[in-house]
Amino acid sequence: DGLFYTHSDKCISGTCTGIVNKCLRDSVECVSTNSCLRPTTSMVGACHNDSGSCVFEALPDGTPCAGLLEPDADDGGTCRDGVCHRQSMDTCSNRTCAVQSQCFETLACTVASGGCVSRPKLEGTPCNDGDPSTHSDRCIEGRCVGDPIVRPKFARLNEEACREVTSKASRYFADVPDVEDCKEQCRLDPECTAFTYGYHVCSVFGTLRITSPRPAAQDAQWMLEAASAVSTQYKLACFQKTSKDPMQTVLAERTLLALTICLLTVLPMLCLLAVNARPLYKSCRRLCDGGGTPPGEASSQLVKEGRGSIVVTDSPVVPIVDGLQAVDGCPTSEAKRIEESRSHDEQLMPAVTLPTDPRGEVQVARAFQ
Repeated sequence: DGLFYTHSDKCISGTCTGIVNKCLRDSVECVSTNSCLRPTTSMVGACHNDSGSCVFEALPDGTPCAGLLEPDADDGGTCRDGVCHRQSMDTCSNRTCAVQSQCFETLACTVASGGCVSRPKLEGTPCNDGDPSTHSDRCIEGRCVGDPIVRPKFARLNEEACREVTSKASRYFADVPDVEDCKEQCRLDPECTAFTYGYHVCSVFGTLRITSPRPAAQDAQWMLEAASAVSTQYKLACFQKTSKDPMQTVLAERTLLALTICLLTVLPMLCLLAVNARPLYKSCRRLCDGGGTPPGEASSQLVKEGRGSIVVTDSPVVPIVDGLQAVDGCPTSEAKRIEESRSHDEQLMPAVTLPTDPRGEVQVARAFQ
């Protein structure tokens, strides 16, 4: 058929046809980079004529060979099953991995890198942070964290106070069915300072995490958000974690408010009573005596006329005690002064005789007043 790569030519249906030698047609050269293989000697060029594929034979096991990655290395390998095996050093032999912390698993050496690798223990694993003032220490992301509050309680906050507590704190949140589940998560988390709940969304604030917490109560899938508190269009129930009993706090505030009201109302009344005690006493006596002026308490005025002194009263009849009006049974300092003045005048002048009636009372006309 005139083709150089065919042989055994025959006439088939009027056409000269030969068998194709694919090794010749494709100019196949059989060479291997595997130092543990050699071209077979059972066929020309180690090439199979019908398929054009190369055929190799494995060298005997134990034959020295060079590795494919480092063919020029002095410590070459040996052939085994047609493959060059090189003995490598154990990177973890005679290597000890130190314990990183109590919140990490035991360190293990990796053969690939020869380094020590460890994973943080599961969140919630008990630990001891060495601080006697904290309680319920537990592992969080490889850190041992304790809660400064022994028995956490939760105080309800108004909107403004809630904003102050949560505005600068990171949070993680999840959908939980009840506010008690949200409260339980905050109670178990020693880093929690406050939480909000509304429309089945629980947000826990105060965390220092860098990844989302593992599922906890009600298999909630918590999601970490490092931003500040989120503004919502609806009101949320906000609670702050505290060691004080909210009822005791409310009772103390109410007691303080009651005392303040009492001081603002009772103290002025006491001052008023102290200032007006005498007039009130007189008024009470006057009411008890039927509305009249009790004897000895009639308003009086000493008037000098001529050489003597007389007593002028608002009523036509005034009781005289030694020429002076008695006030609550005790002469006033002014009355004493006038008495001394009258005694001096009587020594210098003759006494003026005042008209008297059988009752021993002085009758003074209204016009004289």
